[in-house]
Amino acid sequence: MLSKLSYQEFAKEFEILLNRQNMVITSSTMNLYRSDSWEFYSWCLNIGKNPSNVDQDNLSSFIIGLASRLKLATIERKLYCAVLTTVLFYNPLNHTTKAIKSLGTFKSIKRKLGKKQRQALAFSPSTFEKRLLKIDISTFKGRRDKAILLLGYAGCFRVSELQQLNIEDIQYTDYGLFISINRSKTNQEQENQFKVIQYGENEDTCPVELVKKLIEELPYDTGPIFISKNPKKYRTGQGDSSFKRITIRTAQNIIKKHLGDKFSSHSLRVSSITNMRKNGARKFEIMQQSNHKNPAMIDRYTQVIDVAEFNASKYLGL
Repeated sequence: MLSKLSYQEFAKEFEILLNRQNMVITSSTMNLYRSDSWEFYSWCLNIGKNPSNVDQDNLSSFIIGLASRLKLATIERKLYCAVLTTVLFYNPLNHTTKAIKSLGTFKSIKRKLGKKQRQALAFSPSTFEKRLLKIDISTFKGRRDKAILLLGYAGCFRVSELQQLNIEDIQYTDYGLFISINRSKTNQEQENQFKVIQYGENEDTCPVELVKKLIEELPYDTGPIFISKNPKKYRTGQGDSSFKRITIRTAQNIIKKHLGDKFSSHSLRVSSITNMRKNGARKFEIMQQSNHKNPAMIDRYTQVIDVAEFNASKYLGL
């Protein structure tokens, strides 16, 4: 009978391992890695195996069970975390992800599922404007939701970046907002990154004015911008004493609620980049706003537009 660590014990040991390997990751990535590693650890114990003596055949069996229900990218992440778990228990297995991916099983799954990454659906500016007009801004949540959508769209924000924004991250300037990004998917070492959001031509869709007004409603000078409840409830004692930041899941649900189920949380970012490109923005200008380091990513986001606008079938006279 194998002795099993509790989740709390495992989580503590796992975080020590990551720190020992000098891994710098965001809290959301840490949560995913911890959860995936716990899943593999539990799987090992369920088949009567201690992670300290798991072999490559066991890893193959593990990922075969994932292939029927998960995407390739998720399987790769879980495989990586499985390898981390073997490291945690001092397994002499070859711990490099590259070595594990050379397994015939993984190659077979890769051929079956393919490498193609599904692109988030982009919306047109007219569709976005129509959806914004339907938001009831007489409520705090309505004003908050509209600010999230407009700021995310204007700034090519990732949902995790929006969720982490604090009042102290924003400076007001003559041209709009100067926003510091302390940590994101591509800035896990907290290098200096920022975005500039200019004033809009229409007051109803100006992200600068909406964010400014939302912040004015908050009864504090430092802390989260996007919170879960009306601040008036906090002040009157009807809510908790602390101002709870919205979760990433809440932000994702806000996007789906107002834009529709066919759009994902990444649609804000994809649509921003796509519509900037369509309206004549140069690639380096878009990269400056999106903080992409690889211009190929801009091409991937906008390739549907390029195919549609520069398509030879229009010369067939049909």
